[in-house]
Amino acid sequence: MNGDIRILHGKGDKYRTVYLGRNSRRAVRRYLKTRSELFAHSPLWITNDGCRLTYSGLRQIIRRRARDANLKTPGIHDFRRCFAIEFLRNEGDIFTLQRILGHSSLEMVKRYLAIAKADCESAHRKASPVDRWNT
Repeated sequence: MNGDIRILHGKGDKYRTVYLGRNSRRAVRRYLKTRSELFAHSPLWITNDGCRLTYSGLRQIIRRRARDANLKTPGIHDFRRCFAIEFLRNEGDIFTLQRILGHSSLEMVKRYLAIAKADCESAHRKASPVDRWNT
């Protein structure tokens, strides 16, 4: 497993490739070892009954985990938004992020960029050597 995952029918029925880092690949391999029957076209995520995990099933899992952790339940899209912002904060470029997210234009990606830029501005205000000189 090299970490490339093909999304065949994403939002808007679009095709794209996403990637898993080393830690995520390791976790997926551990999960796949628990699966009794696995074929080339088997769904990756299944329920205890062996059925494909649905959007509402995923929402239920997230709701349960948030409740167990005593947290406000995030929306599923919050994970995507968090990934995008952290990708930019970690010096990922906007064009690569556009491809990973599957956006056809940069307009949506620019929203995430604005948040990451606000982080930089805030950090600069707090730590600017010139502004903090002799304080």
